[in-house]
Amino acid sequence: MAIFLSILAGASLMSAPAAKLPAGRPPRVQHYRKRFAVWQIDIAKDTFTGRTACQVRSRDGRMQVQGAAVSYRFPVRWNVGDAMYKVDGGAVRASRDDLPRLIASGAPLDAGGMANPSAGLVWIPFDVVGQAAVVEIAPRAGAKPRTFRQAGLVQARDWAQAYGCGLEGHVRAP
Repeated sequence: MAIFLSILAGASLMSAPAAKLPAGRPPRVQHYRKRFAVWQIDIAKDTFTGRTACQVRSRDGRMQVQGAAVSYRFPVRWNVGDAMYKVDGGAVRASRDDLPRLIASGAPLDAGGMANPSAGLVWIPFDVVGQAAVVEIAPRAGAKPRTFRQAGLVQARDWAQAYGCGLEGHVRAP
């Protein structure tokens, strides 16, 4: 009998209506999402502080804009410190040749640990790849290059800037 009463009490709790938010109150954080070709922009604006958090990335998650650089994702365990790349079929360049510009722009190059600081991310300055349709990257010597199609990158960046995102980072104060 006691088991039946506890089951009956549990059923009445589960059938109670869920609490509702007060009507007419705007959310504290407003979210916006826009897509341009392969790119997706997610923006969160805090109405209380005025801060804006932005993320500009490809819809498949393999590319992301951060600061004045674009990252290209490979498996985390891969050390891509010796990666080579081509932009729109041009000349082959070593990604390490871009390190001084990437450091000056504040790109987060040390995503991994001591053994593999790259954590599978190849960073290329935005001004090198911004107008490109295709970027090919060989993650290490002798590896087959992977193709990244990035149509709409400049439009995605411009739209994000129009909504308060800057190229200096992900979070921007008012």
